[in-house]
Amino acid sequence: MKTKQFIFSILMLLAGQAIKAQECIGFLPYEPDTEFEMTYYDKKGKVTSRNYTKVNDITEMDGIVQAELSSSVSDKNEEELNTVDFEVICKENGYEIDILNMLNPALVKSTYGMELEIEGDALVFPKELSVGKTLEDASTEIKVSSNDIKLMTIRFDISNRNIEAKETISTSAGTYDCYKLSYEFNSKVAFVKKKYKIIQWIADGVGVVREEMYNKKGKLESYSELTVFKKP
Repeated sequence: MKTKQFIFSILMLLAGQAIKAQECIGFLPYEPDTEFEMTYYDKKGKVTSRNYTKVNDITEMDGIVQAELSSSVSDKNEEELNTVDFEVICKENGYEIDILNMLNPALVKSTYGMELEIEGDALVFPKELSVGKTLEDASTEIKVSSNDIKLMTIRFDISNRNIEAKETISTSAGTYDCYKLSYEFNSKVAFVKKKYKIIQWIADGVGVVREEMYNKKGKLESYSELTVFKKP
């Protein structure tokens, strides 16, 4: 998997294609022009950054549905730090998402403006969730360079992904019935290793509503919430 932008033609879906797209709605906002914002906070509840995402288009080819999204990250002062286009793919086994687009922007903002070579697994979400279900592990390795000089290697590993419960979560974007997902997140930046536990609440047709990150001692490090969700 290499760093790249995904370009799709903007065409009306045929009736048969639309049916297949509907089968892929599941736990992600699979509808063009849907807009949503995640706001990130430190452990004291102060805003650290915001991530604004829009679903631009949905296409279908050979039974695979692809959603084209654009995302922009801004700091606490609402100054834009980075923009990126990415895709979500729906296959028979579920959704595939680039791990980087699931991370707190603070974890990767130090690489903005540099050359990145990315290899690894997509993060897979099944089309249907249920309490007690175990999800697939994933890992990503990022080689960071500048002017063709290698600076460091970053590695992310996600494991022990389990659906623990069903809970109702309220944010400024609304109130949602969610599945509670927990997993272990290990990072290695150069020679520095860190281990976290992540808890996410995921709503049908919306995606992640809230996320909490805990350090290896079980103390809250940061959290994020869905603060804007708009459908056309």
